[in-house]
Amino acid sequence: MPSITAPGPYDAEAWRKYFGDEPYPTTYGQLFDAMLRFTRMESGQDPEAHFLFDMDYPRTVQMTLNGFIRQYEQPDQPLVFNVPVLKDALSKLAEINALQQASGFSPQEFEGENSGDPRNAPSLVHPYAGGGDPFDVPESFGKVFDAFPAFTFEEGEPPVVIGYLDVIV
Repeated sequence: MPSITAPGPYDAEAWRKYFGDEPYPTTYGQLFDAMLRFTRMESGQDPEAHFLFDMDYPRTVQMTLNGFIRQYEQPDQPLVFNVPVLKDALSKLAEINALQQASGFSPQEFEGENSGDPRNAPSLVHPYAGGGDPFDVPESFGKVFDAFPAFTFEEGEPPVVIGYLDVIV
């Protein structure tokens, strides 16, 4: 599975429906604050929309931990996980998961070939859309998504963006 810095592209139209002109999140904490508010609005077994497309709690925790490791790992230094920003992000995710479990909510079942299939309820954020190619416009059945900036854990810190280089010989 590819490792990503941000949770992926987002559907600006769906975002505005739920959050109006509120600025888009730039940190994991802000993202999970928005997800928590959304979960309180759209809980239940058959929600009108989903916050994350085709993502469950374990994958979202994994995405968050991968982002933390990328952001703070330093050569020859131990990585400390017992820090407030990570505990806050994971605590919000646990609260979201508990609310979803209590309401009978489950992650969206993937229908069709991609997230734009009309059988899928709208999702605000589409992790892994676009196949990870930074030069490919993330889209689904002709609907073009906007990209979140790379997330950080603290506001104002520079993001660490992962890069790949494929060489064909």
